[in-house]
Amino acid sequence: MRKILKITMVFLFTFAIVGCGNQNNNAQRKVIEQYFDFLEDGNIEELEKLMVKSEDDQFGAMEFLRNIEHMIHAADMYGEGFQEKYEELLITMRENVIEEYKINDIKLEDGEATVSVSGNYVGLVNYSVYEIIDSSEVYEILMNIIEEMGEDLEFDDYIEALSEIIDEMTEDIFEEWEETLENLESKEFTAQFILVETEDRWVINSISSEQSINSFIN
Repeated sequence: MRKILKITMVFLFTFAIVGCGNQNNNAQRKVIEQYFDFLEDGNIEELEKLMVKSEDDQFGAMEFLRNIEHMIHAADMYGEGFQEKYEELLITMRENVIEEYKINDIKLEDGEATVSVSGNYVGLVNYSVYEIIDSSEVYEILMNIIEEMGEDLEFDDYIEALSEIIDEMTEDIFEEWEETLENLESKEFTAQFILVETEDRWVINSISSEQSINSFIN
């Protein structure tokens, strides 16, 4: 009877230790999952809370999201139709930048966790509004407008004319851009997350990676 009791106690003790280990791993796993969730959602504010310093993210999630925001704001002046489609395109790119990821390993030591992650990603596509402006067709039309208006030309007139031109070209522009997005090939990535334990939660101290989703691919 005593032997059975001892075996039962050992089993329960072992189970308790394994259970605690799983709980710890779950805490770090949740941080990594939040990182990729916030990236997909474009939630810069929550992503910042998750990290000690956003500058220590070599994988580039924060800079990627800031670039997306900058590109959206840059389209403000080019007509409502263009801006709406441009924002939709960039959001689609953001939501699909990570094709898949896997948490391979979690090592805990002295209040620090090293988490190994791998997966597939698509980089930041340079859908530049400025490339459209520099195209010969648009440039020629704008030069004609400037010539016609002469000294009476004001900056607001220039922006209004540019907005109308680009708005008219919207369908053709986005047909080409959407095709580019559909045909992109994903690339493999590996990243090492270093997490540290604070008083009430785990946060990302740094991320090292040879790949960056913030790298322009065209």
